[in-house]
Amino acid sequence: MSDEELACEAAAQPYALHILIRRYQNTVHAVANSLAQNSADADDFAEEGLWGLVGAATSFSPEKNISFKTFATVCIQNRIRSAYAKKCRKNDEQCKVLFTKSSENKKYLFLCQKEKSCFLTVSIILFQV
Repeated sequence: MSDEELACEAAAQPYALHILIRRYQNTVHAVANSLAQNSADADDFAEEGLWGLVGAATSFSPEKNISFKTFATVCIQNRIRSAYAKKCRKNDEQCKVLFTKSSENKKYLFLCQKEKSCFLTVSIILFQV
């Protein structure tokens, strides 16, 4: 079965969602690991990414002429990016998350600023999908 067919059945058939999770777990972990600074963060981000995949599977609409792979990847990235921003805010940091995409090499950029006393630290994270 194609990913699109599985996504159409995912809301009603748990096996279809299970198959999609197995197919996309490497994508989820690649995005999660690219942002994580330790294994605990990687696990947290991967969990968020899986929820992004579940959301993609249950809300996918084939009438919109987009592949499920593209739709799911965007949903996974958005969910993990939101978790990353929340983590920055939770750590009492002034956080600005900028998301840019370079179409040539599919690189994505997150910028997180944190201000501690009079020092400004900027973390730049690049990852490829």
